[in-house]
Amino acid sequence: MYLIGITGGTGCGKSTIVDKIINVISETDICVLSQDSYYKDNSNLTFEQRDKLNYDIPEALDFSFVFLLIISTTSIGSKPLFK
Repeated sequence: MYLIGITGGTGCGKSTIVDKIINVISETDICVLSQDSYYKDNSNLTFEQRDKLNYDIPEALDFSFVFLLIISTTSIGSKPLFK
Protein backbone atom coordinates (compact mmCIF):
# COMPACT_ATOMS: atom_id res chain seq x y z
CA MET A 1 0.00 0.00 0.00
CA TYR A 2 1.22 3.48 -0.87
CA LEU A 3 0.11 6.75 0.67
CA ILE A 4 0.36 9.74 -1.65
CA GLY A 5 -0.42 13.22 -0.40
CA ILE A 6 -1.39 15.92 -2.86
CA THR A 7 -1.41 19.32 -1.23
CA GLY A 8 -2.06 22.88 -2.26
CA GLY A 9 -4.25 25.88 -1.77
CA THR A 10 -7.81 26.44 -2.89
CA GLY A 11 -8.34 26.06 -6.64
CA CYS A 12 -4.80 24.91 -7.43
CA GLY A 13 -5.84 21.68 -9.18
CA LYS A 14 -5.55 18.96 -6.52
CA SER A 15 -8.86 17.35 -7.48
CA THR A 16 -7.98 17.52 -11.18
CA ILE A 17 -4.74 15.62 -10.56
CA VAL A 18 -6.55 13.00 -8.44
CA ASP A 19 -9.20 12.55 -11.17
CA LYS A 20 -6.44 11.98 -13.74
CA ILE A 21 -4.77 9.40 -11.49
CA ILE A 22 -8.10 7.60 -10.97
CA ASN A 23 -8.55 7.45 -14.76
CA VAL A 24 -5.22 5.62 -15.06
CA ILE A 25 -5.47 3.40 -11.96
CA SER A 26 -8.58 1.36 -11.20
CA GLU A 27 -10.79 2.87 -8.47
CA THR A 28 -10.72 -0.52 -6.74
CA ASP A 29 -7.00 0.04 -6.16
CA ILE A 30 -7.20 3.58 -4.81
CA CYS A 31 -8.64 5.35 -1.79
CA VAL A 32 -9.18 9.10 -2.01
CA LEU A 33 -9.50 11.20 1.12
CA SER A 34 -10.46 14.70 0.05
CA GLN A 35 -9.19 17.44 2.33
CA ASP A 36 -12.49 19.30 1.88
CA SER A 37 -14.26 16.58 3.87
CA TYR A 38 -12.18 17.06 7.01
CA TYR A 39 -12.49 20.67 8.11
CA LYS A 40 -12.97 21.17 11.84
CA ASP A 41 -16.57 21.45 12.95
CA ASN A 42 -17.38 25.12 13.34
CA SER A 43 -21.15 24.72 13.54
CA ASN A 44 -21.12 26.45 16.92
CA LEU A 45 -20.09 29.70 15.19
CA THR A 46 -22.42 32.09 13.44
CA PHE A 47 -22.29 32.35 9.66
CA GLU A 48 -20.54 35.69 9.97
CA GLN A 49 -17.86 34.16 12.22
CA ARG A 50 -17.38 31.14 9.90
CA ASP A 51 -17.16 33.47 6.91
CA LYS A 52 -14.11 35.16 8.45
CA LEU A 53 -12.20 31.90 9.00
CA ASN A 54 -9.21 31.05 6.85
CA TYR A 55 -9.78 27.54 5.48
CA ASP A 56 -6.42 27.47 3.68
CA ILE A 57 -4.35 26.94 6.82
CA PRO A 58 -3.52 23.59 8.44
CA GLU A 59 -5.30 24.58 11.66
CA ALA A 60 -8.61 24.55 9.78
CA LEU A 61 -8.44 20.77 9.33
CA ASP A 62 -9.24 17.98 11.77
CA PHE A 63 -6.00 16.03 11.33
CA SER A 64 -6.75 13.79 14.32
CA PHE A 65 -9.86 12.47 12.59
CA VAL A 66 -8.03 12.05 9.27
CA PHE A 67 -5.28 10.11 11.04
CA LEU A 68 -7.80 7.80 12.74
CA LEU A 69 -9.56 7.24 9.42
CA ILE A 70 -6.31 6.33 7.66
CA ILE A 71 -5.29 3.96 10.46
CA SER A 72 -8.69 2.24 10.56
CA THR A 73 -8.91 2.01 6.76
CA THR A 74 -5.44 0.50 6.39
CA SER A 75 -5.83 -1.90 9.32
CA ILE A 76 -9.08 -3.44 8.03
CA GLY A 77 -7.87 -3.47 4.46
CA SER A 78 -10.87 -1.69 2.98
CA LYS A 79 -10.44 0.86 0.24
CA PRO A 80 -13.38 3.24 0.32
CA LEU A 81 -13.48 6.15 -2.09
CA PHE A 82 -14.01 9.39 -0.19
CA LYS A 83 -14.60 12.43 -2.40
